[in-house]
Amino acid sequence: MIPNTIVFNTNMHDKNGNALPVGQGDNLDDLLSVYHGKAYQIMKVKTEVEKGNYFRNFV
Repeated sequence: MIPNTIVFNTNMHDKNGNALPVGQGDNLDDLLSVYHGKAYQIMKVKTEVEKGNYFRNFV
């Protein structure tokens, strides 16, 4: 199952300079209670249909 939300730590980077994911979940309130402050960025996960890319693959 794909989580609804992913948490990234903006102070930790991989070798390409991207922020590393440190948490995931479906309950935003739980994530906000654990990961709060300027170091964390909480982002909603979008499916291919929500992005609008899903039907482009079939054209």
